[in-house]
Amino acid sequence: MPGIDYQAVRLKVSMQQVLELLGFVPTTTRGQQAYGVCSVRGCCKRRRGPFSVNLAKHNYRCLQCGSQGNQLDLWTAATKQQLFQAAVDLCHQKNIEVPGSVASHHERFADRNQSRRGNPYFLRVHVEPLK
Repeated sequence: MPGIDYQAVRLKVSMQQVLELLGFVPTTTRGQQAYGVCSVRGCCKRRRGPFSVNLAKHNYRCLQCGSQGNQLDLWTAATKQQLFQAAVDLCHQKNIEVPGSVASHHERFADRNQSRRGNPYFLRVHVEPLK
């Protein structure tokens, strides 16, 4: 099973974009820090929640449910999916290619083989066994 480049997903999708997808509305902001109701389903429903997010550092923390991490962790927790599926879902939500997906893996492999065939300096060596 091919892997996903989670670092690339985190670089392509910002914390602000994830908060917008979740419909987060801050109750208070101080610079790059925002506070409000936790976006994780089943957590607090208070008007002033113990949820804090730093948009510059791309991390969040909820003091009620204990959920914390980066934007991909938030999407995983809020949508109740496994990390792999959450990363794929987030990329589809934002209409971006999933980094490290099957298609891109096959394209890279095909490009590598194509460059070997057309490269005059690529040499196949056949070694005969000693008798």
